[in-house]
Amino acid sequence: MKPRTAGERLFLLLRDGVFDSLGNKQANWANFSELISRAGGDGDFADYVRGAMSAFAMRRLLRFWASEIGMTPDEANHVRRVSRFINEDLFPSLDAQLTAQVARGVIAAHAASSIEIPVGVRKLVVRDQKRLHCYLCRQSLDPAAGRDSKEFLTLEHLWPTSIGGDSVEANLLPACLVCQKITKDTISWEWVNVHNYVLPPQPSAKALDKGIGPRVRYARHYLEVLRLCDAEGLTLKESFLKVGPMNSELRHRTTRLPVTFFDLETA
Repeated sequence: MKPRTAGERLFLLLRDGVFDSLGNKQANWANFSELISRAGGDGDFADYVRGAMSAFAMRRLLRFWASEIGMTPDEANHVRRVSRFINEDLFPSLDAQLTAQVARGVIAAHAASSIEIPVGVRKLVVRDQKRLHCYLCRQSLDPAAGRDSKEFLTLEHLWPTSIGGDSVEANLLPACLVCQKITKDTISWEWVNVHNYVLPPQPSAKALDKGIGPRVRYARHYLEVLRLCDAEGLTLKESFLKVGPMNSELRHRTTRLPVTFFDLETA
């Protein structure tokens, strides 16, 4: 993923920097992936655990700093205060250089979370589109529609403001109110409990519709977007636009095995 926001940079630093530096470094994840494989699991599940741990650590860091910043008015001590929390309560074995890097990332992500979308940025997001559609469900959108209309236009922060999503053009796409509510405060795809979604090998349309809610569908769609990000070095926005909206009907990969979260197809 090519990060465009302070929140994305912090998340990637935790996922690909911090957790790779702890203990036996890369051997930790190699051994865990092998364990999952030997237990008949999917390699994607190991990635899920790694991402979920990073998301949890990120939320703890941001929650800590949100409660502390008012008590630490001296900016010169901001990095020191966050670093102390990291060393004492989160990652005691983290080296000083990486600790300071994470602390600065936390402060930057928190600062980004309080910035509203500037009028000029709002215009940039919609300027070249003759017809506006929700990036997730294809719903037509009208800038002149009232909030009680299904065509009411909102701008979605692809990486949410609550976790450091900057209000910049590269992090915004048109969305309808329904999808805006579904995706609210979503940090990547690892927030959903993927192990809870296991269906029969040939689930009925009713089972898919009843058992897999819209937030889970969005999480699966987000995973597909991130895979494309990694494969082609794209930003979240570039990848969301290339993958396109979610299918109106949920599909799944056909195998002789039970259908899991990773078998779902949304694009």
